[in-house]
Amino acid sequence: MTRARPSIRKVLLWGVLALAAVVVVLNWTWGRLPATPRATGEFVQLTGVKVRYLERPGPEPAVLLIHGLPGTADDFEAVTPLVTGHRTIAIDRPGFGFSTGGYFPFDRQLQAVQEVIEKLHLGHPILVGHSYGGAVALAYAERHPGAVRGLVLVDAAATCMHN
Repeated sequence: MTRARPSIRKVLLWGVLALAAVVVVLNWTWGRLPATPRATGEFVQLTGVKVRYLERPGPEPAVLLIHGLPGTADDFEAVTPLVTGHRTIAIDRPGFGFSTGGYFPFDRQLQAVQEVIEKLHLGHPILVGHSYGGAVALAYAERHPGAVRGLVLVDAAATCMHN
């Protein structure tokens, strides 16, 4: 009786699987992830969620920066120094960055913006929204037109619908 030789494909397959197993074991053993970075900035407690924000002092009107999807307040790190003459506040939307919470429906995102404006005493801010944050900023301004001093949409994923 002749013994069949394993095909080259089977040998390669088992070799790749063995290599993958070795990588996983080495990662679990020596490839520890670094400690979770500490959040910079401040936190504000809203209804059912804690939101992280980064603030640069300056005169009013305040500029509230709302990041896209995915994103964090840190996305505006290079922008805020350029916004001279205004107080700037960049937030981690609920469920992103260092803010708590998971999925928040769109209306709840708008409520979070309202609460941030109230809790941080932003008065009538200029809203800056990037990507999905642009949709949030636009919807907020459309629902509360008297509450916003200005609106800047950066590559916004939104359209405005009027009845």
